Amino acid sequence: MSPGPIRPGDNYEFSFMASPGMKLSLTMMNGQSNDEFYAPDENGIALFDGKGAPISGDVTAKLILWDAGTEVNEELGIGPNQGPRQKGMNTGLDEHGVVTRATSEAIYTKNGELFRLTITAEPGM
Repeated sequence: MSPGPIRPGDNYEFSFMASPGMKLSLTMMNGQSNDEFYAPDENGIALFDGKGAPISGDVTAKLILWDAGTEVNEELGIGPNQGPRQKGMNTGLDEHGVVTRATSEAIYTKNGELFRLTITAEPGM
């Protein structure tokens, strides 16, 4: 019912109102990483088609795995400075980087195997 970890088999749902021209932007942390997160590209996810009708359906492919560039990456799921194992805030080696698309992780193309993002337009929208 509130932001937090989504465990395997669980889901998170939220509602919002939108008008033609609006786009969705959201961020989900890859908790088993140092600083990776999923988000759409800089254009967001269009909520309406070219005719002004609301979109519905699976938009999982619109999310990209990003590297925040704040900590040096460790092997996924076992690094001592990743969220579940980190002894304290800011304990990983500083990467002094910038946000970039993650391309070195084997999971960067596996969105549909890890999660699903679906938009459902309410009737009458």
